[in-house]
Amino acid sequence: LESTSGPLAAGGGRMGTPVESGVAATSVAEPAAKAAHIGAAGNLSQPVADLIYDHCVAYAELGRISHQTDAIVLGRQPTSPEWPRLEEACDHERALLIKLCAAPAGTDAERHAKASYLLAIFDDDEPSSEHVAAILGSMMCGRVS
Repeated sequence: LESTSGPLAAGGGRMGTPVESGVAATSVAEPAAKAAHIGAAGNLSQPVADLIYDHCVAYAELGRISHQTDAIVLGRQPTSPEWPRLEEACDHERALLIKLCAAPAGTDAERHAKASYLLAIFDDDEPSSEHVAAILGSMMCGRVS
């Protein structure tokens, strides 16, 4: 990681940290809350609801740690012990996002919840080829050609 550019975020390409881009965890909280509501209504499977929730939590944690290790906020460069926490949070968030992208959605409610959440996550950023491949692969599950 370069000390001046921040961490590599989900997807392998450089995305701004939540501090740099002004993205708050609350920007994904609404779709996550909607997904939880749909899940509570019985229209969303527990695994899909759990994936959305788990990613939302990890994304918020990444934002918190990113803020705590931001050179502008700190008024100094992050120290060597601070970087591993950030890298671990980034890796965890990325793994959960890929897992969510790859998760098959079996109903219209699940497809809507997953798509709404992913659109909020990617917002103005393009998903990586790994994310796109996982999403497309999830659409093939259970399909017979």
